Amino acid sequence: MCGRYSMSFAPGELPAQFAQQNLNIDRIEDADLWSAKRYNVGPQCIEPVYFFNVEHESTTPLLRYMKWGVTPKWANQKSQKLSTFNARYENIEHSKIWSHCLDHRCVIPIEGYFEWKTDSSKNKQPWFIRRKDHKLMFLAGLYSIASDGKYEYTIITREAPKQLEWLHSRMPVVLEPGTDEFNSWLGLKDSNWDKLSKLLKVHEKEDLEWYKVKKEVGNVKNDGEDLVKPIKQESLQGFFKKEETEPIKSESKVSIKDEEKKDSASQETVTLSHKEPVIKKEEKNINDSPAKRRKNSSPPTSSPRKKQHTITDFLHK
Repeated sequence: MCGRYSMSFAPGELPAQFAQQNLNIDRIEDADLWSAKRYNVGPQCIEPVYFFNVEHESTTPLLRYMKWGVTPKWANQKSQKLSTFNARYENIEHSKIWSHCLDHRCVIPIEGYFEWKTDSSKNKQPWFIRRKDHKLMFLAGLYSIASDGKYEYTIITREAPKQLEWLHSRMPVVLEPGTDEFNSWLGLKDSNWDKLSKLLKVHEKEDLEWYKVKKEVGNVKNDGEDLVKPIKQESLQGFFKKEETEPIKSESKVSIKDEEKKDSASQETVTLSHKEPVIKKEEKNINDSPAKRRKNSSPPTSSPRKKQHTITDFLHK
């Protein structure tokens, strides 16, 4: 299905985006109704729809802003709520909801769409699907003119290709600009579903990419560019590099050599953590003896062993 997608281009920016795929826009209509720049478009939003209109016996490519979700002609007589933001490919021919829309065909430009994957713990993780080249995707759709004269649209879905079955069993129908399917879907005057249905194929091309995004996209009230960016994997490096602390050992098991090794390791750690001038100073004295290097460096803190001797001597007094 397709219940959420991204379209962050303003009306004035779309002609340049369309031109990247050799598409022309004769004019833009009802842009004043636009729902504003959104990365998280949901049903009932007013977004751009591209279609061919016959004017003076010639085909004119128009971009009109319409509401997402079609109102059936008989909706006033029914109290039940209908989900009409998607039209299932398999039901279009037999459903009276879409019977009056077959001669009103369109494509919906999007940057990408969201889909949710439910794991074994019933947690829903959103994913974002878009073209690898980051150009606009065009989804097959139908539009209708409501009783109040306002335009509405729906997005057609069908079964997902094998490469995306793991994410969801369905996906929107994608039409590629410049292909016979794209041009015929928009320009074919015949509304016979047998002909039209052959134009809407499962998207088998490997031109899409997908990645996890923030769960905040689940609320349509949330918006922002960060909702379409990949989730940054939290680094576990800091978790494993915890600050080293000296282990507690028995006095009898700690030898003088062990203490000297710790002092030497401590000196190396301090040297590496200092700024460049300190590192150069250590390099200059590299030929000096270990005893001399320790003498020139900052005085080491008293070791737990020395402290323990002091306490012992005090008790024996």
